[in-house]
Amino acid sequence: MSGLPRSGSTLLGALLNQHPELHCGAISPVLEIMYHTEQYFKTSEQYNAYPKPDQAHKIVSSVIDNFYSDIEKPYIVDKSRAWPNNVERITQYITPNVKIICPVRSVVNILASFIALIHRNPDEVSYIDKELINKGVSINDVNRCRYLMSSDGIIDQSLYAFSQGFAKGKESNLLLVEYEDLVSNTQQTMDRIYAWLAIPSHQHDLENIDNKYREDDAVYDLKDMHEVRPKVEKTARRPEEILSADIIEQYKGLDFWRKPKIIKNFIL
Repeated sequence: MSGLPRSGSTLLGALLNQHPELHCGAISPVLEIMYHTEQYFKTSEQYNAYPKPDQAHKIVSSVIDNFYSDIEKPYIVDKSRAWPNNVERITQYITPNVKIICPVRSVVNILASFIALIHRNPDEVSYIDKELINKGVSINDVNRCRYLMSSDGIIDQSLYAFSQGFAKGKESNLLLVEYEDLVSNTQQTMDRIYAWLAIPSHQHDLENIDNKYREDDAVYDLKDMHEVRPKVEKTARRPEEILSADIIEQYKGLDFWRKPKIIKNFIL
């Protein structure tokens, strides 16, 4: 699973975990471990003095099996924002049948969700505000949004990784799941996911949802970022209630996946 932040991936993971044959954990380090191990073999003097490419390939390929060696279910969903930019790595080390579920949401709504989280916890100093403080930048919603949409910000980084799936012609490996569909037409959306994964469907309990693999939000310095309510319902406020008209105007229209004709220009 990949996609964009604040787009329902935590809710989707909790729903997937209701399926008796499926495991979906918190965001995982699998891809990073694979990447850095691969880089070691490329740069290590010790290895390159006497390379063993078959064994090196086996070591990188074994990362995902070892990471999930405690899970005894036939289907596992691994979460990382960077998977769409690493389809070739999945093909090389995991499976040629690449399927990446990508929750998506309007960029303006994503920004509004982040800002609402910060407003909801006025006594906490979020990681976003800490970055602004470190840079000597005034703390306000305009600068918070600028940081999130900068090259250091999670929204821009996620948009880039997501866009690379399109840039590299891997759209057929991606299943886009709109946030609005997930919260408004939940069972139909889940049925579509299962059909795409080619696994048996499951009737979900939408009033007793449990986030079994809750991430520690203290690591991210943003309280409630992975909170999941026990009942599926649309509770998000409209962006106009949270963001200024200037912010909305600046960041509207970046939902490139909804506009196929501008995908090429966006990516370039």
